[in-house]
Amino acid sequence: MMKGNAHERPLLLPVPGRIAGGDLGLRMIEVFRTNVEQRVQASFLLDHLRRRFPDYAASFDLEDYDRVLRVESLTVDLDASAVIDLLGAFGFRAEILDDEDDDPITSGLHSAIFITE
Repeated sequence: MMKGNAHERPLLLPVPGRIAGGDLGLRMIEVFRTNVEQRVQASFLLDHLRRRFPDYAASFDLEDYDRVLRVESLTVDLDASAVIDLLGAFGFRAEILDDEDDDPITSGLHSAIFITE
């Protein structure tokens, strides 16, 4: 059962669609467990993430038990410790959410961010 307004969309921060060298390249994705509870807090943090890391795309899923922050980079190496430090500078906690599923087909499915209409 979904909590909150079913018409709300997760907070999304788009990243420009460039890929280094014009190659298809690999995406770097990191998923964090956070203590962010309110949309206004998430919006504030996404704004600061965008300013500090313009090549990252980030979104929060506050309905998830772990209040997930998902960060993706197509152009540069993703610096997870810098993301954790940025949240910490504003009094929030973040830790990398390990992928507990060893199946290569289904691994990472728990970290998907769904948009509800």
